[in-house]
Amino acid sequence: IITKISQAYAGRASATPVVNFLISMLSLGIEG
Repeated sequence: IITKISQAYAGRASATPVVNFLISMLSLGIEG
């Protein structure tokens, strides 16, 4: 899922922080 998101927004620099945020939230959700 994360890979697909990264590929989908790979060409959009403005979306990079959003992707990083989503990955961080998913990581916290998995660890927590």
